[in-house]
Amino acid sequence: MFRLCYIAPSVPLPGFHGGSTHVYEISRNLVKMGFEVHVLARRLPGQQAFDIVNGIYLHRIYRGIIKEKSIPKTRIVRLKGKDEILRKMTPLFFKSIYLPFVTVIALQIIKRHGIDVILERGDSRGIGGLVSFLTKKPLIVEVRDEYQSLLSIERAKYILAYEPSIVRDKTARNKTVIMSGGVDVDLFNPNIDGLQVRQRYGLSGKQVIGYVGAFYPWHDIENIIATAKNLVSIFDVRFLMVGPNFQRAQELVEKWGLDDYFIFVGPVPYEDVPKYISACDVMLALFSFPQMMSGPPYKVFEYLACGKVVIATKTLYTARYIKDGANGFLIAPNDLDSLVSRLRVLLKGEVLRKTIGDNARKSIITYSWQNEARKIVNIIERVLNS
Repeated sequence: MFRLCYIAPSVPLPGFHGGSTHVYEISRNLVKMGFEVHVLARRLPGQQAFDIVNGIYLHRIYRGIIKEKSIPKTRIVRLKGKDEILRKMTPLFFKSIYLPFVTVIALQIIKRHGIDVILERGDSRGIGGLVSFLTKKPLIVEVRDEYQSLLSIERAKYILAYEPSIVRDKTARNKTVIMSGGVDVDLFNPNIDGLQVRQRYGLSGKQVIGYVGAFYPWHDIENIIATAKNLVSIFDVRFLMVGPNFQRAQELVEKWGLDDYFIFVGPVPYEDVPKYISACDVMLALFSFPQMMSGPPYKVFEYLACGKVVIATKTLYTARYIKDGANGFLIAPNDLDSLVSRLRVLLKGEVLRKTIGDNARKSIITYSWQNEARKIVNIIERVLNS
């Protein structure tokens, strides 16, 4: 049995975005396989600094050390006034205060718990590389997006990448292992009954278009709302919107007079998400800024595993798993016309939805978190045995 320190200080556990799902599921499956996993995670207001969840040792730290809102939430939102000052101060804050502080916490975890190997999430700003250098513990790095610390890339025994072209350092590609991400294929499955959800929200007899996510600025919520304007006069359709931070979207719906067609559920427990997906006929996964995709879109995996028709924006990642017209549909970024035309065809074609939904489940069934964890175990064993 090995002891792993998973450095992911930008990711809250539990949380509502894909990064949280990824770190949690990898950790949970490693624990199920008998290994001891310590995660250095992001602390949200109301969460304890230390916790044990499903056997995972969680060591949480605020991104602002003391306050959650010390760091701006996104680079996409136009910043003014105080937010602009915070944005300009962020690089200095990370270098002079935050990174050394988190490094000290990571060093304490590694020493106190006799950690054997370090797994660093790529957006950890090189903390894993620095800790590996100081402790001489072997390092494995997940590369998911533009955040790629030169120190961590150099120190890493292996690099886990979810798209080959993402790895900027070509000399590091000889130690790169291509991963796929995963989904809990038992939890997310076509046999989940969504009837209770339909009855609860008055959706019986309606056609339902669904979205599950955190309502981030790049999730193209405005085009989902604009789509409703093109459909409600033709179909008896409702939009079931699941996830936190929906208030801005709700304001837009009210502004455009579409209140009667949208249901904002808010966040739900992770284990209940399949019920909401199952209550829908078609699922959406849109991205205004495909370049912001940091790893596989796990919501797409979950939709596919539930046997639902998915319409997704074409990105490096979605194009790997969705074959347009076979197990789902791909559209260009911000292509409202294509989105509306696809939905019109799907809402009219129950048989087509069933056929594509069956293909969707078959196409994703091998991408389980258990298989993903096994790959990581094999890599860790190679590192420790060498």
